[in-house]
Amino acid sequence: MRTVGGAIEVLDEDEFAAHQRTLRYPQHLVDSARSAVDEAVDLLTQRIEPFDTAARRWIETAQTSR
Repeated sequence: MRTVGGAIEVLDEDEFAAHQRTLRYPQHLVDSARSAVDEAVDLLTQRIEPFDTAARRWIETAQTSR
């Protein structure tokens, strides 16, 4: 996610790791999830839609409603 301040954060990685162990996620699922997260972070970093102008509109809305 992109914070209101603009930083990119991946949430709940510790929870996913715990579930990976306790629920015995298959490795292909873990690899697929990691790949999806990496792709989302890359899109956020590059500000590729919908993470550019669409995201900025929502961030501005959040900042003005505080």
